[in-house]
Amino acid sequence: MNDSRIIDTLLKIHGMSDSSPKEEIRAVLSSAGYTTDEIHEALATLGPTETVQTSRVEGLHKLYRTSQALLPSEVSALLGIEVEVNEIIVEENRTRSMSVPQYFIVLAVTILLAIGGLFYAMYTHGSGPFHPTVALFSR
Repeated sequence: MNDSRIIDTLLKIHGMSDSSPKEEIRAVLSSAGYTTDEIHEALATLGPTETVQTSRVEGLHKLYRTSQALLPSEVSALLGIEVEVNEIIVEENRTRSMSVPQYFIVLAVTILLAIGGLFYAMYTHGSGPFHPTVALFSR
């Protein structure tokens, strides 16, 4: 429904251009019977202003080139919509670490599996203590 030509024509009829202040464009569109959602779509169709473009570039620079958190206004500028942020949740970075007993448990299980695998291989191939001439363990 929001064709830019229709919106431009409506604005020209009222003696305005697409570079007019957004408040005036909102007033014209609301008097023409547009709903609030349609007005937001129309403003997005007309394109962002130069200040929005500048803030988007600054926000992108801050997002990709620094480790600073973005302000709610910068998030709004990047997304192109109004975002309301009431509270900021700080997430802690968790590091994966194991305690000393966990290291010993992993080490013990690893050694037991290696010894078990070694004895299984010797048994299936008939070598080591399982060789017929050794006769420690007969089949």
